[in-house]
Formats: sequence, C-alpha cells, structure tokens
Amino acid sequence: MNVAGVDIGSATSKAVIFKDDKIYYSIRNVEQSSKKEAEVILNHALSSANLKRKDLQAVISTGLLDDGWDGADDYLSDLSCAAPGARYSLPTSQSVIDIGAENCRIRKLDRVSLVIDNGV
Repeated sequence: MNVAGVDIGSATSKAVIFKDDKIYYSIRNVEQSSKKEAEVILNHALSSANLKRKDLQAVISTGLLDDGWDGADDYLSDLSCAAPGARYSLPTSQSVIDIGAENCRIRKLDRVSLVIDNGV
C-alpha cells in the first residue's frame, strides 16, 4: 500500500511516502501559502518515489494545514503523528523531541505509542 503524509510548518514543509516498505521524502523551505506548499512538497516526494497521485491509497496532513486542504484524505494533529512515527523509526523510543521553528515540545510515550506526558 502506498501512503503519504504532508506536514506544513511555519518554516519548512515536509512530505513522506511509504512505498513497498521503503520511505521516500522531501523537505523544503515554505515559500507560499500552506495549501500551495502542500501540493508542491507532495509532488516532490511523489517524484522521488516514482509515483503519481493516483497511486496513493491515502494522504494524511498535519501542521498548519488544519482541515482545510482538499488534497488530504484526513487531518491528524502533529501530536498524533509524531509518536507512531518515532516508534516506527526506532521501536524502543520512549519519547519524542519535536523542535520546530516556533516552539519545542517533548513527549513521553507509553508502550503502545500513546503520549502520556507532553511539555512545551
């Protein structure tokens, strides 16, 4: 299954694609509105994965996109995305440190990747 995630922050935009158990991604500085930036960054990641938009089964958005981008099938908070992402990358992780352009957050995880404590 091919799925994508798009995160638009205040300074950088990121997109990641899972294709055949491989990760493809793109990161760039934000240069335009959140919705336009989401389209650009997703297209960059699709190109690196050698996929077309129609090849994706799902697109999840987070960050400054809120629920307002029609290109996503669903929106999840950054808090909901960071914990499972950390556990996927490093299964023994017990916390996530999220350093953004405007704030830094530390999240402690339980054994099933739920956030049990959150600090800013």
